[in-house]
Amino acid sequence: MEFVPGQDLKGLIRQSGQLAVGTTINIAKQICDGLTEAHKSGVVHRDLKPSNIMIDKEGDVRIMDFGIARSLEAKGITGAGVMIGTPEYMSPEQVEGKEVDQRSDVYTMGIILYEMVTGRVPFEGDTPFTIGMKHKGEVPKDPKELNAQIPEDLSSVIMRCLEKDKEQRYQSAGEARSELESIERGIPTTERAVPKRKPFTSKEITVQFNLKKLFIPALIFIAVVIFGFILWRVLPKKGAIPLPSDKSSVAVLPFEDLSPQQDQGYFCDGLADELINRLTKIESLKVPARTSAFSFKGKELDIQDICSPPCVTLYFAYLIYYEPS
Repeated sequence: MEFVPGQDLKGLIRQSGQLAVGTTINIAKQICDGLTEAHKSGVVHRDLKPSNIMIDKEGDVRIMDFGIARSLEAKGITGAGVMIGTPEYMSPEQVEGKEVDQRSDVYTMGIILYEMVTGRVPFEGDTPFTIGMKHKGEVPKDPKELNAQIPEDLSSVIMRCLEKDKEQRYQSAGEARSELESIERGIPTTERAVPKRKPFTSKEITVQFNLKKLFIPALIFIAVVIFGFILWRVLPKKGAIPLPSDKSSVAVLPFEDLSPQQDQGYFCDGLADELINRLTKIESLKVPARTSAFSFKGKELDIQDICSPPCVTLYFAYLIYYEPS
């Protein structure tokens, strides 16, 4: 998963107590953008809360932890009457264990907005049951009563998100975002919070091709392919060791392990290496390198297939005696 350097929204609220209106709107707009994308993909988060919202060092917001998210298309995925979520941030329909849709996330976003501007959630209680009952039947206190600095229209947006009847809420995160944008235009420019401009990212970079840009690389590629094909057809297909005509040549091929236990392979290879090293010191002798010679190891090839005639084969046999200690 992506590592996001920064802090979660819950920590920011604890640190600041109440967030400034400009900061609140900026964060809320980005939450709306994230929810819009999720809902467009047919996913409801169901556990949206400040601790699941990360704010990186550039001021960009990320919605995290879709662990209990559900598909809008799959009905009855958790069973009737099952409460899923965090009590302080649950919609009334979640409390009742009913089917949820994108409007449930809109309700939770209203709770988060409420907490950002007041420093507290709208409903608190000693038990999850108590909190759930308040979500179902109690009207939250107007956030403007707890923070007089909140514009009236922002307070209205929060209260509409927190409507008990989901038909009375904003029907989508995008609809709520439009309201927030309108409010932002009405506050002084100095109070607005704008995320720092980020460097190009994978989402922002687009590569455009045209025929001129493609023609030369494509032509070079085709030429390389044709040249390789010609070489493949012209060069000998057998792995013959090239020998110059002005020097006598000798190739030391890998020795075969004929010991009863077949455990002298390392000795055979070492012997061939030593012979190659010694023979290469003779200036009048051409000795193919170990890589070329050992390419024939384990292959049942006739000596005439390996070198051009006339060829002379010398066989060496080494008998190792083991004396008892």
